[in-house]
Amino acid sequence: MNEPYKAHWFRYDRPAEIPLPGDFSQIVETLEILDAELASMLWADEKAPEV
Repeated sequence: MNEPYKAHWFRYDRPAEIPLPGDFSQIVETLEILDAELASMLWADEKAPEV
């Protein structure tokens, strides 16, 4: 946690839980897109590792 964030930690209310969409297929699709985008940025010059 960096210093500016620590200085304001108690200023903002944090939710007790984060609701997810009711459509699980939408969640999976979103995570797959995020995974592909991150893999292309992190392993642009090499083959992405097998999971």
